[in-house]
Amino acid sequence: MKRTRPEPIEASVNKYNHQDSERGSKRPQLEDASSSSHHPSQPSPEQMSDGFYKFYEPDPAHAATVDIFFFHGLECEGSNLRDAHISSWRSTSEQEEVWPQKWLPEDFPQARIISVYYDSCTKQTDTDGRMDLHQTGENLMHEIKWARKEHGYNRPVILSMPESGRGKFRVSEASSRFGDNYMTVSSDHFSVCKPSDKNSNKYKHLKDLIEDVQKRVELERSQSLMVPKVIVGVDVLVTEVLENHLRDHRFVGFSGLGGVGKTTLAKIIFNKVCAKFEFTCFVEEIKLISGTKEEIRKKVWEKMCHHGRPVQSSSDSSRDGWYQVVGKSMFPVFDDIEDHRHADLLQEIADSNGMGDSRFLLTSRDTQRLQGCEDDVHIIPLDHLDDQDAKKLFTTYAFPNQGPPESFEGVIQKIVVGCGGLPLTLEVLGKYLRSEPKEEVWAEIPVALRKCEDIADLEQRVWAKLKLSYDKLPGDEVKKMFLDIACFFILDYYDLQPFLVPGWPAMQ
Repeated sequence: MKRTRPEPIEASVNKYNHQDSERGSKRPQLEDASSSSHHPSQPSPEQMSDGFYKFYEPDPAHAATVDIFFFHGLECEGSNLRDAHISSWRSTSEQEEVWPQKWLPEDFPQARIISVYYDSCTKQTDTDGRMDLHQTGENLMHEIKWARKEHGYNRPVILSMPESGRGKFRVSEASSRFGDNYMTVSSDHFSVCKPSDKNSNKYKHLKDLIEDVQKRVELERSQSLMVPKVIVGVDVLVTEVLENHLRDHRFVGFSGLGGVGKTTLAKIIFNKVCAKFEFTCFVEEIKLISGTKEEIRKKVWEKMCHHGRPVQSSSDSSRDGWYQVVGKSMFPVFDDIEDHRHADLLQEIADSNGMGDSRFLLTSRDTQRLQGCEDDVHIIPLDHLDDQDAKKLFTTYAFPNQGPPESFEGVIQKIVVGCGGLPLTLEVLGKYLRSEPKEEVWAEIPVALRKCEDIADLEQRVWAKLKLSYDKLPGDEVKKMFLDIACFFILDYYDLQPFLVPGWPAMQ
């Protein structure tokens, strides 16, 4: 279904009034209904769109950390349908406060609180019950998605959707899912909608739920790893890994050529599941960790987190800290395994952990290294991007603010083909050409990529393609400056040896 940005509120209201007048109905103004039924001690909620009313918005200086949407239940003919988005949420106290507007901001000042209105009549009349509820629900969910994207916030959403009137309707768990990260809470219409006061168990239950969501999100953010801003072609695989592979296998591994996206995919998976485990770690490029077995164990342990925070060193000098994970749920990621000692260490950790809920994720260019970690490891080979995704990735980096000129289409296609569908190569060359307007410079890249194909060794061929942007730097001094800056940030000189220009002393 094609979605467009909602019309201005005034236009939307006028549109509905015009439609109602044409069919002879007397649909009242929503604003009038809201204000007439609202408690005088509380201001009327601000109407954001046809169906959204803002109960509370945090101070602009302090961004909201959670969005809470209140969906009233279905009503029968004769009920007051026009202000259900307000009347449904009145407390049973003498003051009849609209408690989501009054109580929640006091306890959660960083929450954005919105009430949702929709045609909730279960029987069709001349004025009500004229909308398909399935389509209404779908439209509302898209409105929520749009509102979050419009604000540019990455924060959790809590949907308060009670069971409907008189027990005739019920929101099923499957229909309430929106994305791969969700929780459900068992409750009835009255318990959700009509608490008596802030000390009632009904309100405390909701308060505890919101606090739990906030804690979980804070935990996820504390461990979140940076991933490229532009990612294409992985959505289906991520879903399969989360819903199937990690559920059915303790060990899951990604194998493939360097630059194919193994590390990025592992980071995406880690960010989505890390909050579900007590102990977590992401050891990027574990091949760089050397030493004796005991030294490797110690270095890897120093990267471990407990509920998102670095682990404490063992007070017992006779043993390392790994005893702390015995019987605890854990999710370690070993990225880019090359040495059998790293595979053996991961197997040793898994054997001593003894927790069936623990999961182990690993990546390597060598499928045999992954097989050495565990007999039952589920290995997922990663292939190159197809032409469509490869072109999308390249052009997004090369032309971030607008589409490519028509005159560049031919050379773009040649570059995409020459990159062989490797995401890293497409990203590097896209960024390199981003600010280059000269077509003759672009035309040099496909020629250079074809020369790289003459290199027999596959890994060296990929390295040569990645090195193209370095080779195009103007002069040795600029190249030396580039290497100085690169060394400063990555603190690893060894991997830069192939970059060295003639006459420059090798790094020791």
